[in-house]
Amino acid sequence: MNKPSFTNKPERPVAPKSMPKVCEHKYQVLDKQITNVYADSKPAIRNISATFYCEKCLAITHKSLGG
Repeated sequence: MNKPSFTNKPERPVAPKSMPKVCEHKYQVLDKQITNVYADSKPAIRNISATFYCEKCLAITHKSLGG
C-alpha cells in the first residue's frame, strides 16, 4: 500500500486587487435654484445653489453660494 504524501506548500500570496481608476469627472448641471431675499424693496440676499452629476461615474455633488 502506498501512503499518500502530504506536503505543506506555502500558499501563493494573493495580489491585492488593483485600485479602481479614478474618474476624471465631467460634470453636468442636474438642478439649479436661485433665491432672492428683499428688504425694504431692495435685494438683500441672493443664494445660488446647484446640483451636478458626472457623466462618466454618476457621482453627484452640490454647491451653494451666497446666503
